[in-house]
This record gives sequence, structure tokens and C-alpha cells, in this order.
Amino acid sequence: MEFDGPGSDPMGELFRAGATETTPVKRSRRAAMLLGAMLVLAVGFTLAGLVFFTGVERGVVAAYYFALHMMRGL
Repeated sequence: MEFDGPGSDPMGELFRAGATETTPVKRSRRAAMLLGAMLVLAVGFTLAGLVFFTGVERGVVAAYYFALHMMRGL
């Protein structure tokens, strides 16, 4: 018997045979972690770009204020 996705095993044969499936909770947790990692990278590259393009001294100050306003928004 083949596994065609959620709800394709109404009698439970695949479950008894040991087939596993990714639960929606695991999928959503994985998606949330991926989205969080992408957000951290995006903010990190933005702050690095501020430092690189405006000079070290002014860039660090600009990055600090940018991060401060981002945290206020959250």
C-alpha cells in the first residue's frame, strides 16, 4: 500500500507497518525556525551594510539606532 499524504491511510495499515509522516507541528516549527534565521541574516546584513557604506564610526551608531528602532517595533 502506498502513502499518498495525510488521510490516505484510513484503516491504519501503514501506521501499524511503521510508516512515519511529518506532523504539521514539526513542519510549522521548522518553517518558523527557517523564517527566524532568514530574519536574523537579513538584519545582520543590513547592519553590516550600514557600517560598511557609512564608515565604521558613523555606521556603528547608525546600526545601533536601526536595531533600537527595530526592537521598539517588535
